[in-house]
Amino acid sequence: MKRSALLWLSFFLWVPLLAIAFLLPSFGSPAVVTSYTWRDNGTYDPHVPRYYTRCTYRSLSEWNTIYPTNGRCPFFRLVSPGADQ
Repeated sequence: MKRSALLWLSFFLWVPLLAIAFLLPSFGSPAVVTSYTWRDNGTYDPHVPRYYTRCTYRSLSEWNTIYPTNGRCPFFRLVSPGADQ
């Protein structure tokens, strides 16, 4: 009796999940920006680029506040536990 390719591939689906579970602590947990504080040129002009001074992220288990040095808050970030800077 020959096994189907789908059954053979589904047997190895746990391998990428296991790799993610082991690598996640070394890179940090995924987090999404929930609030931020920015500085602009003194007028509330939506076309002027914002310089972000504080970004608050929500990860899987905690809130993290990051103070960016380059003035940017990425929407998605990998944060280490207790990474308040």
